[in-house]
Amino acid sequence: MVCVDSARVQRLLNTMRLLGKRSSTINLRCAIRRAQALVPAPIYQQEPAMSRFRFGLTFLLGLAALLSTDLALPYSYTMMRDADLRAQAPVVYTARVEAVLGGFATPGGIETRYRLSLGNVLQGRLRDRPIVLALPGGELPNGAGQMAYGVPTLKAGERVLLFAAVRRDGIHQAMQLSLGVFFEQTVGGQRVYMRYLDADSATPKSRNSSYQRVRDAAGFEMWLRDADAAPDDAPYFLDGPAFANEQAKFNLLRDTTSTQPIRWFQFDTNTALLWVSTVGSDPTITANRFTMLTNAANALTNDAGSRLTVTHASGTIASPDTHCNDLVSDGHSVLWNDPLNQLAGSYSCAGGGTLAFGGPCYSNALQNSNGQQYHNAFEGRITVQDGVGCEFNGNSGADGAEVMLHEMGHVVGLAHSCGDSATGSCSGGSAADNAIMRAFAHLDGRGATLQPDDLAALTFVYPVPAVPPNLTISDVSVTEGNAGTTTATFTVSLSAATNQAVTFNFATADGTATTANSDYVSSSGSRNIAAGQTSTTINVTVNGDTAIEANETFVVNLTNVVNAVAVDAQGTGTITNDDVPPTLSINDASVTEGNAGTKLMTFTVSLSAASSQLVTATFNSANGTATTANADYLVASGLVSLPAGQLSASVNVTINGDTAQEADETLFVNLSSPSNATLADGQGLGTILDDDNRIFAHSFE
Repeated sequence: MVCVDSARVQRLLNTMRLLGKRSSTINLRCAIRRAQALVPAPIYQQEPAMSRFRFGLTFLLGLAALLSTDLALPYSYTMMRDADLRAQAPVVYTARVEAVLGGFATPGGIETRYRLSLGNVLQGRLRDRPIVLALPGGELPNGAGQMAYGVPTLKAGERVLLFAAVRRDGIHQAMQLSLGVFFEQTVGGQRVYMRYLDADSATPKSRNSSYQRVRDAAGFEMWLRDADAAPDDAPYFLDGPAFANEQAKFNLLRDTTSTQPIRWFQFDTNTALLWVSTVGSDPTITANRFTMLTNAANALTNDAGSRLTVTHASGTIASPDTHCNDLVSDGHSVLWNDPLNQLAGSYSCAGGGTLAFGGPCYSNALQNSNGQQYHNAFEGRITVQDGVGCEFNGNSGADGAEVMLHEMGHVVGLAHSCGDSATGSCSGGSAADNAIMRAFAHLDGRGATLQPDDLAALTFVYPVPAVPPNLTISDVSVTEGNAGTTTATFTVSLSAATNQAVTFNFATADGTATTANSDYVSSSGSRNIAAGQTSTTINVTVNGDTAIEANETFVVNLTNVVNAVAVDAQGTGTITNDDVPPTLSINDASVTEGNAGTKLMTFTVSLSAASSQLVTATFNSANGTATTANADYLVASGLVSLPAGQLSASVNVTINGDTAQEADETLFVNLSSPSNATLADGQGLGTILDDDNRIFAHSFE
């Protein structure tokens, strides 16, 4: 089995913070390899002496890897000889790329157009005027994009040799997509043509990479000009030692318009990817094409280890919306027989060509998953070339089902298990070599059957989520202080670590503490608990003061919790008052009763210091030697209040006058239940002074 080296595995594990165990180290490494590889299958170029019937079917499916940094589109082909490609091309010419004109919406989807200046016409006839070339894929100004994996992108200033056809609108198309595009390079001072030169010199040489032969530019151009040149008379291949490394670095993946990975977020909500087929079929396909697609969809859906749901409708639609330009999914289409003429040329059972290509439409707005930023895929399609029946009919249609499963695997995010320039050659008998995602079709009757290596990759990319953990937030108490600020730190915790990032929003809200009174500073935002972690914190600033006040509270509320269950989404923050309240006292009082009527005995209730709050206390009179039963005074009770800043208040007791000759009498006023103060002297003594003259009797003897 060929996987990435152990150091690369470790770097990837560190980057992704991958949690959990896989069935085996081999499956884990292969899952990582297939989610990270960026380079599609190598080109197969037949050597002149090789029989055309010995071409191997390969898949150029540069990866729709959800965890990679670049992406490539499913693009299946059988390599063509140069002579067969020339025979199909109406025109062959050299050109310079003058400008990238950007993305355009067409009935067949989004395409990127380039303005070229014509160099030499090597076959056919062309007017000497600027040429507009269109290649599938690109982005529109509204943010809608379409990936065209495996289809090259061009850059201003590059020189190319094109096998081309001209559409009715005058725009040029590359014959057989990437197979018809050659890039001019200089190697060792010699001008050469290559389909694409990967800059990574460490890329391993893959099986049959010797067929990826560099072409001498002058010799190739001369051969193309010579209409009488024999098909196998190709003296322009460069096989010397100076070009050995160049041959090992071929692939058909050019830089795409998007630098972010793409992900199907709909699988996270168990939304199915429903494929439909267009009306009409390829007369060369005699096996049931609907069965091929249904078997491929079922293979992905029936994988218990991943959360994919992929289906295929039994019916057909006449005109699927394939514009891909409105950021809304119009369904996922399989376009049989290239109805929109996106693939210039036809597939030849003898000469090869492009079998199919496809990929997702996406929004360039970013969404987060597991700490990674992705473009969200919202629509997918696969276009099947005309004339492919000789490849699809094999083993009663099982070979076609295998091809479609391979294509769908790339659309949902799987790379090759082996056999391309990123993964190296396939070791016979290995799990990678047995995988449906191998870069070479098996065509052995296995049909749409995922193998252990495929299943490991799907589990890695779309794991079935574990039972989400519980999320709680703590309560916090802080002493406010007399000045400055204090931080109240709330801890948000998970009941267990998870392999997904947990995200949520938070916001403070007033309780008895308010932002209007500057008790604390309001705060809101979002937080995440990274995969493998179990907690995070939220800080709220509390303002200090010298106000004598009760303890106050505010709350922090959590909302929009993702990948966890909020069992306690509100944390209470208590601001503990640390300012000493004043003391409350009542004085003693006295009054002369009088012989009739009433008088007021006034008690003064005093604070030791002014308060910033209302201070209250309950007062009640009580008998001493003076009693209410003897009508010495009237019962007094109620609430005495001292507004903020006030130092004293009065409590009055009504005293009844009489002419009874009696001693001085007493009563009490008791304070209780103070608010925002403490009692220093809670009892006042009231004395009723008797003012009636006494008559003394004397006996005289």
